[in-house]
Amino acid sequence: MKNSTILKASLAGLLFMFSISVSYAQEVTSTSGYYPSSAEYYESLPVLTITPQSRSLTLPPAVDNSTKPYFPQKDNSNVLYVYHQKTTAACQSVATVWNTFTYEINRLRNVTSNLQETRYVPNFSFNHLNHGFADWQGYTSLEKVQKFLKETGGMSDAEFDGPGENDILDLWRWPTGYDLYYNAIKNKLHHVERIDMSLPSGYNGEPDVIARLESNLDNMKHYLGSAVKV
Repeated sequence: MKNSTILKASLAGLLFMFSISVSYAQEVTSTSGYYPSSAEYYESLPVLTITPQSRSLTLPPAVDNSTKPYFPQKDNSNVLYVYHQKTTAACQSVATVWNTFTYEINRLRNVTSNLQETRYVPNFSFNHLNHGFADWQGYTSLEKVQKFLKETGGMSDAEFDGPGENDILDLWRWPTGYDLYYNAIKNKLHHVERIDMSLPSGYNGEPDVIARLESNLDNMKHYLGSAVKV
């Protein structure tokens, strides 16, 4: 059996929770792809725990992950590859798969993200989840995209699109071929942790809430500060 590599890192950077509407907890039925994330999903995620090694680091003045070789770059260069979602509602797939997942998995594997083989396309998840809609009706939540990465994995730009340049408007095609899907399951998201920056209903500057937010913001800084040093 072929060996597989699974992403064993939290995508905590995706879960800076500011507020969650109570209505999200209600079941949403839709014939389109529009399903907002549920409060139950967020609350089920473990809270990010900072290691003593990370806690002991002196924080840098700023962190810009886009300057790192793991952030998506143009082929064989260090030019930042900004993926334009155009008129589609693919924002969660672009942010979660193209930017964050590509960065995290390549950082762990210590490979650059300036090749089609090492960039992971947003179309793979978006096309499977959008129910054939391009606009807001095709919006797929962070929850759906993260679960897709856990269950199906990420497909590389090379395998999804061949030598052509990936286009977000290619939003209905499902790749054909057993090997393509087999290779995708080697790139699965292992787990997600959250950094809770949510505000309770009726918040009015209570000291305990401010203390929690400051503590969790500090955790986020240490996570980012240590992640770029690995």
